Amino acid sequence: MRGLTLIETLMYLALFSMLMTGVIASLLQVKSGTERIEASARLTDEGHFLLERVRYGIEHANAARIDTDFRLVLTSTEIEAFEISDGVLMEVTAGGTLPLNPASTAINDWRAEVADTGEVRISFLLTAHTLSGSPVTSLFRGSFSPLNVP
Repeated sequence: MRGLTLIETLMYLALFSMLMTGVIASLLQVKSGTERIEASARLTDEGHFLLERVRYGIEHANAARIDTDFRLVLTSTEIEAFEISDGVLMEVTAGGTLPLNPASTAINDWRAEVADTGEVRISFLLTAHTLSGSPVTSLFRGSFSPLNVP
């Protein structure tokens, strides 16, 4: 009966190490992909919530306009305005200012336009980061009309 020689053992060890390196690299790729998918799902939920909140405010207003500070100002509604402060969408009411998104999902490139017809067009980029720090960004858009616009 003959055992393994030192060279055979080292060769098996080298092959096992290469195999395990490939397996670990694959697992890390799967983990990274999962983090990006989770961050993207979080962004989608957050973006739809923000659009829905802005839609509610606009559709319950009599009119909308953009002021000199690029705030979306609404008339005759409990929500007086929407503004961006350090990447956070703020809802301004008579009772104070309410942040609508967490600082972990920052709003970039906020655009609000009021057409001659009264229709309000909103667009913004929402960015979140995975656990490993990679940014994930999604674009959100909506067009809404105040109550007095047909």
